[in-house]
Amino acid sequence: MSKLSKNKQALIEYLVENSGKPGKYTWTDLAETFDVKDTKGNYSGENARQLWKNYRKTSRKNMQEAEKTEYSDYKQIVEDLDKDNLKVKSIWTNGDRVNISVVPDYQKEEEDFSSVLKETLLEHIKNSKTKFKAAKKSYPRSKIGVAVTADYHIGAYIEGLIKTKDFSVEVVTDYLDQVAEDINSFRYSEVHLVILGDLIESFTGLNHINSWKGMQSGMYGGNVVIMAYEIIRKFLSQINNLKEVYMVSGNHDRVTSSNKEDVEGDVCKLLAYFLEDNCKGVEFSFSPMVLTKVIDNICYIMTHGHLGFSSKDMGKILFQYGKQGYFNVLLSGHYHTRRSSQNVVHTQTIGEDNADYRSIICPSLFTGNFYSESNGWTSTAGYLIIENRFDKPLVVDIPLS
Repeated sequence: MSKLSKNKQALIEYLVENSGKPGKYTWTDLAETFDVKDTKGNYSGENARQLWKNYRKTSRKNMQEAEKTEYSDYKQIVEDLDKDNLKVKSIWTNGDRVNISVVPDYQKEEEDFSSVLKETLLEHIKNSKTKFKAAKKSYPRSKIGVAVTADYHIGAYIEGLIKTKDFSVEVVTDYLDQVAEDINSFRYSEVHLVILGDLIESFTGLNHINSWKGMQSGMYGGNVVIMAYEIIRKFLSQINNLKEVYMVSGNHDRVTSSNKEDVEGDVCKLLAYFLEDNCKGVEFSFSPMVLTKVIDNICYIMTHGHLGFSSKDMGKILFQYGKQGYFNVLLSGHYHTRRSSQNVVHTQTIGEDNADYRSIICPSLFTGNFYSESNGWTSTAGYLIIENRFDKPLVVDIPLS
């Protein structure tokens, strides 16, 4: 507008105030009032109208250029936030203030966490002791044994509850020392170890709103994974004639806060990978969901118990994951007790029993926290030993102190 004569500027200002309309006047009246003439010197309503059109066109162009510059500035902000694993939902201005709404980019977080975890563990293993070899012992007339452990929850810290026993890294280490000593006392020619998930309490400390309250100091992120690696590595090295280790992920083994993102329990996956690399002479099997294995002529179906398929009809689970011609044993943990949370008919240790299959909810090393005790759920830490007797499972429930 600065290039226009004063009378034309005044016309534009009038039209801006009146939303581009001449109001009660005609365009010719406005031309006469603001001295807008044509080439012949006559007052021209058409020239007044064209003057307004040209102003609007120039204004729109200037606004578009400004928006391009503004978008360029915002684009850099979006890129910077993306580096911090944040997604931009919306950007808006309020005067001179720019407001940005962001949400966590869980998929990118998960990829970054897994990468960092792998690098951290690799570095730790390089600087740690050499690989261990499974101890071999010769026993006359020995049998094959299946040891079933669940819910280690390494990193959890429970103290001062009325019914629930205190729990810490030291407690779970002591439990596993007892388990290894017990297993060796059976003098098995082969030991098959089942680990039913929830190896750690939390990677992020935010599995639930108050998760951090029940965690040992510093036991999150890479620290808790390295601690779990060392504890389980020591445990495996103590077991004589260890043949194979079976590991399935639990709901606490994720590297993200949300259970909608890391659904495969990457902590358990990485631990299985690095433990296998470190343990000479021991076979490892891992699954984020379920493992099926025939051991000493009995078929074992192993899962943590938190996924939807675990609540299906037993017949459907056996059809999908069991094997015909064998006695099938479904092993699950998750509940931190020898009972499930289903109706009374299905709340015993043996969730379901039949001539050729059985569902067993296995005891846990971790027996609960304030939440579980406040809801009336308490238990005793323990594990299972299973042998073949007439091609049926002989199950021994061994408590820990």
